[in-house]
Amino acid sequence: MSSYKLETAINGFLGYLRSVKRLSNRTIKAYQYDLTSFLGYFRDNNVLDIEDISKEHINQYLSCITLSKTGSTANYNRKLSCIRSFYNYLGQKGFNKAFIEEYRPVKNHSRQISYLTEVEKKKFIDTVKYHSTPFYKIRDLSIISLFLNTGIRVSELVNLRIDDIDFRKEGFSYIRITRKGGSEETLPLSNEVAKRIQKYLKKRPQIKERRVFIGRKGTNLQANSIYYLVKKYLRKADINKKKMGPHMLRHTVGVSLLKKGVDLFTIQKILGHKRLDTTSVYLHVEPEDIERAINLITI
Repeated sequence: MSSYKLETAINGFLGYLRSVKRLSNRTIKAYQYDLTSFLGYFRDNNVLDIEDISKEHINQYLSCITLSKTGSTANYNRKLSCIRSFYNYLGQKGFNKAFIEEYRPVKNHSRQISYLTEVEKKKFIDTVKYHSTPFYKIRDLSIISLFLNTGIRVSELVNLRIDDIDFRKEGFSYIRITRKGGSEETLPLSNEVAKRIQKYLKKRPQIKERRVFIGRKGTNLQANSIYYLVKKYLRKADINKKKMGPHMLRHTVGVSLLKKGVDLFTIQKILGHKRLDTTSVYLHVEPEDIERAINLITI
């Protein structure tokens, strides 16, 4: 087999993700970021061709990740997943990918997630109600309520279109969202959240833009605007967490459902996790949970 440069292979892989797999720009940028690090390491070690990369090279690269300042389990697993995907692509072109399949993600049983308690959730929503101008209060309350009702991802929210909402007079209303990977799913909305969105849409300017949530200039809100919006209200509510953003609201839904007795399989379906072990992160135990459990025991 003729020489195949690592940089050429990476560019081909990124093009494949864009044109064949049709992944989002955000996801492709994440792959590009990790593969740039991968390429840089092998350039520094004067290994430029795919066929010259050995298992020992991969071992050394992964060891460097572990020893780096950002050497968290999540960072290690993300980079490993990226490399495995890259080698699966190379396997389609006839390169040996067998040795890369020997590597497995590292389990992290001590992962701590940030989420809102029921008291904090009420405080957060009240802050949105009483610290906004009229139009933004209606819009932002719809956004926050949608996050806390369905646990959808920020990418799913910003791409939600008016035609994706099925309002019904009786029973649940529904939204149709596009999950990671491109699959479509339908999720029910509580009556309260559906009413808030309907109220917002009545005040929303009638413009060509069909995505539900728009900014001051009539263009659809981007993910970074949603991050800013969520953090702004959390700070105004005097809520401080290790990680503050829309994904924390997603965690809030997962934890809240579990505490209310909803099984993991249903939570997995609601949140759109492909793997149950992703959902199992919500199985952590808080001290107050232990206290409540002990209080249930009679002697």
